[in-house]
Amino acid sequence: MNVISYLRVSGQGQVEGDGFDRQAEAIDKFCTANGLCITEILQEEGVSGTIDGLDRPVLSKILTNDCPGQGNPTIVVERLDRLARDLMVQELILKECRERGIKVFSADQAGAVDVASNDGDPTRVLIRQIMGALSQWEKSVIVKKLKAARQRKKDLTGACEGRKRFGSTNLEQKKILLRILEMRDVGFQAQQIKMALDAEGFLTSKGRPMARSFIGMICRRHRGPSGEKLKGREPTMNF
Repeated sequence: MNVISYLRVSGQGQVEGDGFDRQAEAIDKFCTANGLCITEILQEEGVSGTIDGLDRPVLSKILTNDCPGQGNPTIVVERLDRLARDLMVQELILKECRERGIKVFSADQAGAVDVASNDGDPTRVLIRQIMGALSQWEKSVIVKKLKAARQRKKDLTGACEGRKRFGSTNLEQKKILLRILEMRDVGFQAQQIKMALDAEGFLTSKGRPMARSFIGMICRRHRGPSGEKLKGREPTMNF
């Protein structure tokens, strides 16, 4: 069985956080308990759960069966809200999976139950849709609370800034950022940069090694003056 661990965070600021690690751990435990062997781990970075499946770079790759492995893939998610936060989007994605013969397992379920399958059981469909509706409601509540909090801060201080970009104020982060860009500009790929940073002892603010996906996001976000990768001397790699 071609089992794919599908991870998703909705904001670029969450890429550096523990969202991916938490999801991967829950999926690993679920697969171990149900005798499933993960063949591939795919991460959707900074993609909202309200976007249709075929409009997501990673999920569309799974839906079109453009992944290694034999036969139709099986998707495992931490919870169904990692598949979609919007009920209609969730149901459309599950419909796509069902029509393409792709099974979907959710790690918060008691067993390996294909949540994409209607299986002629209206109760199962009802429960799935109720959970999807609750997830959508929860998302709306969070958005409303954040909006109210930003407005209160603006009323008190006259300004309300969002999350600052990595390296914009913190000196240690700025050092890491410059080191990443130095290696990026001479052609190093994200995995090579990660290996160098690990060897040199650079860690995140939470004391963990830098994630390859986060390094890749930084490389894409920051460009040289011409918008192209810069050429220069090869950086020193202190292994």
